[in-house]
Amino acid sequence: MENAIKQLIGECCGCVSVSVNSRPGGRICIDSESQMQAASTIKLALLFEACRQIGNGTLSGSQRIAFESTATGGAGIMDHLESLNELNLWDVLTLMIIVSDNAASNVVLDLLGKENINKACCDLGMKRTAVERHFMDFNAAEKGFDNRTSASDMVRLMEAFAVPGVLPERERRRALDILGKQQSRKLTAAIEEEEVQFYGKAGELAGLQADVGMFKQGENFTIAAVFVEGADHPLAAHQMIAKVGLLIHQHMTLKV
Repeated sequence: MENAIKQLIGECCGCVSVSVNSRPGGRICIDSESQMQAASTIKLALLFEACRQIGNGTLSGSQRIAFESTATGGAGIMDHLESLNELNLWDVLTLMIIVSDNAASNVVLDLLGKENINKACCDLGMKRTAVERHFMDFNAAEKGFDNRTSASDMVRLMEAFAVPGVLPERERRRALDILGKQQSRKLTAAIEEEEVQFYGKAGELAGLQADVGMFKQGENFTIAAVFVEGADHPLAAHQMIAKVGLLIHQHMTLKV
């Protein structure tokens, strides 16, 4: 599979970073330590820290979270639901992941604190990941602040959701349920939805397309992170990520 992925990368314009971890199996790392803009994949780190704080009692999943009336912009639905100004925390986390709601994400970011999120990432060994600004904060971006990660770091983070022992089990299972309802999927775009069990989070910015997720088949799973930066156009990047996902799916299917 590694050679096939390298061939796809050779056919793609732009910088491509790939990390794959299969169990059973092994790892594929292709420029996987390169630091990239995280885009919305960083919301996985927010979900992780939220689960940790809910599990240790710092937060409650049922506590009510208020939204400001000021629109955030970008992806999501909260900006467009004027009569809905409060939700419980689990519902806010669900919106943050399954429709990548930026208003929900900023509320979660403020609730958790950037320092706590960054410490959680550091404790997981995510050396190239940092949360530095709110979502849709272009003024901060112009000053050089950004949310960054690497494909290897994102695979390490997804492993914490996939494998028991890092997060409290109840919260880990709840997080997986949310990740399985993701409505924007690039890695599985070339696969019929009923043929694959997938949990993940995609992201995109101008000039960047990314997807991070876990393919599961019985007790076996493969976690992958693919970042494509500087492709000729978004479609080329989408197709690149989808083809990697199809290779993973075919590889897992052949092993059954």
